[in-house]
Amino acid sequence: MITEKKLRQQIRATLIEFAKKSHKTLNEQPEDNAISNSEFTKSLKTGAADLASSVPAALNDEMAAVIKAMAAMAQHDKSKFQKMVQYAETLGSVAMEKASKGEKPEDPNASTKEV
Repeated sequence: MITEKKLRQQIRATLIEFAKKSHKTLNEQPEDNAISNSEFTKSLKTGAADLASSVPAALNDEMAAVIKAMAAMAQHDKSKFQKMVQYAETLGSVAMEKASKGEKPEDPNASTKEV
């Protein structure tokens, strides 16, 4: 059984990873920081499988909902979109460091509180 704490940690780590990859992709662009839709689509196509495989199956619905919400904010409320990116970067810094070092994710069965 996956616990609520582990579920929240996994969601947080996945969102942060997605935000970091997006931020890295944007930073690799030329000075004008304008990435075309086709370039963005290509990046998603090549990285989506890795991202999807990193999310536990139990969190697929939540991950899809977050991605849809972020896309809506990017279209209609860019300041909130930027806030969410910064929030994810802040919360995920430790998880991103662990991932970059190749550490294994924590065992979701370690806690006793169930979701």
